[in-house]
Amino acid sequence: AEEIPDPLKDHIKGLTLDAESIVMLRERNGESENWTAGHIRRNGPEPDLDTLYEIGSITKVFTGVLLADLVLRKAIALDDPIGPHFPDGLLPADSPVKAITFEQLSTHTSGLPRIPEDLFEGADADSPYAHIDTARLYRSLAALTEAEVSSPAPYEYSNLGVGLLGHLIGLIHEKPYAEVVDEVIFSPLGMADSFVQDTATSREAAGPDQLATPHVGGEPKSHWPLAELSGAGAIVSSANDLARFARAHWDSETSPELAAALSLAREKRTDTMALGWHREQNGAVSHGGATGGFRAHLRVDPKREFFVIRLINNGGPATELEITGDLSPLDGYWYGYLGGIEGLFVYIKIESKPDSPQVTLHSPDQTPHAMPVGAIEFTDESNLSFEVPSVGGSFTGVLGRDQKLTGFWNQGLSQPLVLEWSEEVPERE
Repeated sequence: AEEIPDPLKDHIKGLTLDAESIVMLRERNGESENWTAGHIRRNGPEPDLDTLYEIGSITKVFTGVLLADLVLRKAIALDDPIGPHFPDGLLPADSPVKAITFEQLSTHTSGLPRIPEDLFEGADADSPYAHIDTARLYRSLAALTEAEVSSPAPYEYSNLGVGLLGHLIGLIHEKPYAEVVDEVIFSPLGMADSFVQDTATSREAAGPDQLATPHVGGEPKSHWPLAELSGAGAIVSSANDLARFARAHWDSETSPELAAALSLAREKRTDTMALGWHREQNGAVSHGGATGGFRAHLRVDPKREFFVIRLINNGGPATELEITGDLSPLDGYWYGYLGGIEGLFVYIKIESKPDSPQVTLHSPDQTPHAMPVGAIEFTDESNLSFEVPSVGGSFTGVLGRDQKLTGFWNQGLSQPLVLEWSEEVPERE
């Protein structure tokens, strides 16, 4: 059996290592360590630091940097409304979309939904964004009413919002979003292997032994081109290329123009958001990503010259559930917010049916896929703990007299999390 390095053990539970892989790279003050395990597909090679993975919503960070670059070029201002940048006559005169600002798109405070239902009409379930062309995007935006959209709004994670931001960035530059990312970020930083997967043909330049195959539970799945919403999650990259991006935040060789854009993108905009980044209290920034067959994580702390990168070609393993204790008192949905009411909305679904119990974690802000819980323990009618192998996370908490689960979510760092019960599928307040 393959010997697994200790730093990977919390992240490989549920992976089928003869078909799936993980790459992890960590660096502090110029001293780097890296670990790999598995294979990029069945009967395929082992991964290395140049293996390419879909990084999903980490793309939003790059879109935030492109926005900062436009601001520094004085092409736009963060508080400019986006309406004037659409083609004439595209949106109705009273469209609430016109008043949304560029900053609101990047910080998920635009009031736009995560994804309107009409955008998924006619979608391929295995590649749900590939059909969203410009015409379909514009029709969806034109149909939105004031009853549906009002800005500024409380934080609501929106793939539509950041995807639209990427589209507008392309319009302002008068070239496709993919070309803008390459010119402003990839090429200057030497990220030669990274690209934007806006169409199915985008990945043809990658060698078959370099691009990992997407999987779920050991079974191969489809890649996810994002078409006109590419700014929300279409970048494909490697650990080495993402390390170049991370180091650029403090490297003296980064051009003054790009260094300024990276700095502006990290500045605090809301309690928890910078431009594209989730911002931590200590000034570090991070973002996760998930597509139909990949998961990724990037955390950067410029003050400590530290970063960590984790890439996996598995979108949600078939995890075997281990239960300790009687879960029936917890049946239902338990929901809460990481980082407070404006933070990441999550919930856990518990079904304690004797014949087929199911426990899954859901993060609608980040992915439509349920994340299976691998082990859960409920003891003394109050102490709850569970692990989610697919994201290397865990929760430990106590059920109080107020019938709330109060504890901590641990995933690289520890964050307070209070979960409340609901009989039905909860929605963000």
